Amino acid sequence: GRETEVVQALAAPVRERARLRQGVVRLERAEGLQRALYEITDMASSGLDMPAMLSGLHRIVGRLMYAENFFLALYDADLDAIRFIYFADVPADEWQDPDAVDPMSEIEGSLTWHLIRHARPLMGPTSRLYEQVSGPLAIIGPGAADWLGVPIVIDGHVRGALVVQSYDRGDLYTPVERDLLTYVGTHIVTAIDRKRAFDRLEQQTHELERQIDVRRQVEQRLQHEVMHDPLTGLPNRAYLREHLARAMAAQARDPSQCFAVLFLDLDRFKVINDSAGHVVGDELLKVVARRFSDCLRTPDIVARLGGDEFAIVMHGITGSDAPARLARRLIDAMHEPVRVQDKELFSGVSIGIALGSPSYTAPEQLLRDADIAMYRVKERARGGCEVSSGLSISSS
Repeated sequence: GRETEVVQALAAPVRERARLRQGVVRLERAEGLQRALYEITDMASSGLDMPAMLSGLHRIVGRLMYAENFFLALYDADLDAIRFIYFADVPADEWQDPDAVDPMSEIEGSLTWHLIRHARPLMGPTSRLYEQVSGPLAIIGPGAADWLGVPIVIDGHVRGALVVQSYDRGDLYTPVERDLLTYVGTHIVTAIDRKRAFDRLEQQTHELERQIDVRRQVEQRLQHEVMHDPLTGLPNRAYLREHLARAMAAQARDPSQCFAVLFLDLDRFKVINDSAGHVVGDELLKVVARRFSDCLRTPDIVARLGGDEFAIVMHGITGSDAPARLARRLIDAMHEPVRVQDKELFSGVSIGIALGSPSYTAPEQLLRDADIAMYRVKERARGGCEVSSGLSISSS
């Protein structure tokens, strides 16, 4: 009796140390599992694409157990089919893309198929597992010394299977690892579902952004078409009116923001258009539009009002001298003939000028006075310019 008491007394510390070691192992395993689950959850919302995410999931499982040979299959209940979305196998000579394989023809009757069909884990050497399964059996690939496969069941529905295996080590996997793989598998499929939902949302967002961009481009094009002359590409009367309204508002806030309106009408255009034809007349207008544009500086604009009438808004002036000098440049620009379809066309331009003033309350008033000044030039002698205040510039 005394010897038994001594043996028990000596064994007690050993048992206590063993119990503590087991507790440490369980704690480390629990901490490792918790880290793994956090990482799996984070991957679902990461910027990784699906192949990179699946590879990362493989690495996480590999930290929890031996998983060099690892594959993940998803089950489609509507099609009654399984698709391998990830496959890593050390002895395999090559891996065929699962998307290129008929899912039914490759796995009907396999161990993976059986564990999904019966929703029960399978664990052990494949030689023994082949003897345990009932029904059609398909032996795919080399047998494993130890094989662990678990069905992934979420909300009572089998969603797929997670498998690890070893070809040269027997009795590798334990019931603890079986339960661990089952637990991790549900989180992996949940993460995949979230990743797919995130990718779909991102794709829908990109598509919506693309549609918005297309719509914006269409609106911009329509806006441009509404506000620009289709023949010359210049701003049209509507654009000019808005531009003048902004210039008048700026001058009302700051009287130093002076501007002028030049009203231009081509000389002899009707004769050219009637004799040479509308096609030639249109080409003449295009060339004239370019010549007028070349005479301007930023932020001045030239607009086509219709027919052979154009208007220019000149900013930053201090009187009638600057508009008069611009008018001279415009008149000189028309001295060179315009060649269209082997024809040399000669035209000039008559210009009327109205200086911006707080006395004007609408853009139409400025255009009216500039137009009246231009017609006085037409009546007197073409190819000249007149300011609505009475200042006159001859064509010579």
